[in-house]
Amino acid sequence: MDPAALYWASRRYLTTRYEELQREYGRLPNDGRQVDGYHYTTESKRIFPRYNVVDAMLMEVERLGPDRLPSVDVVASMMLTAAESANSPFTEPPYDGVEAQAMADERRLFAANVQHWRAQANFRTDPVPYRRVLTPGSHWPGGRRCSSDGVCKTAAGTRC
Repeated sequence: MDPAALYWASRRYLTTRYEELQREYGRLPNDGRQVDGYHYTTESKRIFPRYNVVDAMLMEVERLGPDRLPSVDVVASMMLTAAESANSPFTEPPYDGVEAQAMADERRLFAANVQHWRAQANFRTDPVPYRRVLTPGSHWPGGRRCSSDGVCKTAAGTRC
């Protein structure tokens, strides 16, 4: 199996899944809020944590450069690590049991897909457009860098 196929399949899956979940959330009445307009409904708590964790996993996957991927076993391990532990400010506690279960289910769903693709010796998929997320400490031309919080900053420390 080509490691790029696993990378592209992961990106395609996560991008499509994010869009599906966003659409599903957008169809909720009252923007997913209870009658008081403040608290979220149980239904919305089953959806929005999912797209938040999908986005966090996608960010981790996109930190890889598809032009310099390691072996397929290493890429599979990296995808499974993203499924298990990718986080963002939107996936951090506090959250309730419904939200925690939704995120855990979405992580398992991605991991199961990665394992399914990996088990297919001749698995192939079309490439997706190039996109890469910078890792903390990465530098842009002109002295700009990506800080640990993912914000682009100039050499003087101001935001780009």
